Amino acid sequence: MTGCSGVDRADEPLPVNGSWNLVQWTDSDGSDIQFRGYGSLRVLDNGEEATGGICNGFRGAAAFAGSGGVDFNVRETGTEMGCIGQDADGNEMGTDQLDGPYASSIGRVDNWSVEADQLILTADGDDQTRLAFERAPEK
Repeated sequence: MTGCSGVDRADEPLPVNGSWNLVQWTDSDGSDIQFRGYGSLRVLDNGEEATGGICNGFRGAAAFAGSGGVDFNVRETGTEMGCIGQDADGNEMGTDQLDGPYASSIGRVDNWSVEADQLILTADGDDQTRLAFERAPEK
């Protein structure tokens, strides 16, 4: 891709690289998923790999296109007995109630954008999946 200056920008990193914390999660039917704590997404290798999770985690291939398209091939990676999350009301939720649906939501997204310093992932068509992330503080 060539920018206005005539300089080839194909090797410039995409603005999605790095670590992100989940701040808002809407499921495919439009319902907001309540969670306490954090969900994470880490985009590596200029958008070619992604890891993350709420309690346990997933790892998978990702294909972030400079045009705003994205495709995830997510696979869950591990379960840790006794790893319990909480919903927004403080009710305990097992990992299958958080990590599985989270990885599934990530797997359904088709588009990405960066709006007001948030990474927004959305699905196409009638699927209302929407995940909003804020950049994680550097450690």
